[in-house]
Amino acid sequence: MRIGATLAMLIATVSLAPAIECPDGAVLENEPPLIDGYIDQHNGGCDTLPEGADPLFQSLDRGWFCGETGWYNVDGEFHRDTDWFLVEFPEADFLGIYGWAEEPTYLFVRTPDCEAPLVIESVWLVEEQAHTLYYEGALGENVWVWIAPPAYAAPGWPMTWSYQVRFVAVTPVEEPTWSSVKQMFD
Repeated sequence: MRIGATLAMLIATVSLAPAIECPDGAVLENEPPLIDGYIDQHNGGCDTLPEGADPLFQSLDRGWFCGETGWYNVDGEFHRDTDWFLVEFPEADFLGIYGWAEEPTYLFVRTPDCEAPLVIESVWLVEEQAHTLYYEGALGENVWVWIAPPAYAAPGWPMTWSYQVRFVAVTPVEEPTWSSVKQMFD
């Protein structure tokens, strides 16, 4: 390089994971973009609870849901976007939750308590692999579902990515025995 020459650099965010395409009819998160100065007043649950206010949950039915998560910058500090949902327990033995994400992402079923929410069940959402969680609950129970990046600390720059989950009613089937199969032909 000669003296006085200008060095130009291009900085870009690159994701090696395939883009997630939402299926037709999926519920979209519709959260505003995670830009500098963002304050999560959309579905931040217990993490954005103003003093004396109710937590900000997004209610979901069974079916497909597509959202985004990541980190954003507020006054020079990175914040993790946490998405909190209420999913009503179906008329079934289990609520099945399965999905994947463009980057490793936590999915937790949590106790309904903002003071000390505990993880009841958890699963990693990762790229190119569907992962499933089964939660046994009670009919009509509002299940607290939490989705977020795995670390509080950002990698040093704002970053967002997509995820997709599906909520389904699951009733296990009885495995047939040889005797029950034989009885069908007697």
